[in-house]
Amino acid sequence: MAIHAESEINVNRRHPVTLNVICRAMRSLVQPIRSLMGLSDKLDLSWVALPIVIGDIVVMPPLDPNNLSSDDLPDLCIRMHIILDTIEHARCEGRLINLDIFDPIDTLDSDLRHRSDNHIEDWLPAISEFGKYYKLGRFSEYPISSEQFAGYRTQFEAYNLPYPL
Repeated sequence: MAIHAESEINVNRRHPVTLNVICRAMRSLVQPIRSLMGLSDKLDLSWVALPIVIGDIVVMPPLDPNNLSSDDLPDLCIRMHIILDTIEHARCEGRLINLDIFDPIDTLDSDLRHRSDNHIEDWLPAISEFGKYYKLGRFSEYPISSEQFAGYRTQFEAYNLPYPL
């Protein structure tokens, strides 16, 4: 049985409640819960200014966090995959990756490959949350091995970006 947005849920026969009312009430709890957990809705994109390096070679130069555009989405997606893979795969050992972090990256990758109307504004919260989750502000650069970086050649090609090596 599908529940529609205007369906009534008889929690109490005297006060029928619509699903919209319940959803609004739940959304109003998100910010207080985030505050209690020490999370903030303020976007912090400073991590995108990290260059990706192999030794002394900058393979992905820093981006300007104050001047991001939709054209930067492919670059950002590759950066997030590199960081996710190098951090999570090294420590994964059979544990599950945080879906709140992984799903947006996976969705962005799919959208970049199959949709042409991708807008940076839609992705800024996920990009910010990614940097906060991995505490990327503590780095001045992000090192990767040439072997690890070689695995992203197909992603560069899929996004029609030149492979930097």
